[in-house]
Amino acid sequence: MESTPRVIDFQGPYSIDGRDGNGVFDPGCHPATGPGIYLWLIPYDGGYAVNYVGQTRRPVRKRIGEEVRDILGGTARVRFLPAQPGEQNLAWNPQGRNAAEFLRDYERVRQPILDYLLALRLLIAPMPDVGSAFLKRIETAMIVAALADKDTEQLMDNARISAKGDPTEAIDVRHALAPHAMPAAIRI
Repeated sequence: MESTPRVIDFQGPYSIDGRDGNGVFDPGCHPATGPGIYLWLIPYDGGYAVNYVGQTRRPVRKRIGEEVRDILGGTARVRFLPAQPGEQNLAWNPQGRNAAEFLRDYERVRQPILDYLLALRLLIAPMPDVGSAFLKRIETAMIVAALADKDTEQLMDNARISAKGDPTEAIDVRHALAPHAMPAAIRI
């Protein structure tokens, strides 16, 4: 039976490469071994801002691995760092472009891609006992919350709303890094 949590507890921060001893792909990163919600954070204004919100019923690290491969393959957006809001701050935007263009541009974008991946920090909220529809409601609420802040809304690289409806249920949100513009509670 699906349980409805009243608190979403984000753990981390985790890095992509594990150089800090706390990598998302490290065997000891237990929150990444199951389903959950995850936040990609980028350095912004002396702290961190949410750059991406995701959810998966599969192991989080598997989904993050797919997204890293998308970035390295030129099929995902990449920001120059330090992050600044706006389209002009993109090192690579695959929209309307193909693999040949990425390869021609590779010398210019390879260092910004590496810088971006190494600077990312991930927060993970393990959610093994909820269904896909519930995960999508939480993901949507987190995206809506991040987009509500006019200073950082343009730093969000995913703004798809995966769950429609009238949010009626309040859930507390806990996170170690307190990313810019992320509330302590959401409505799903």
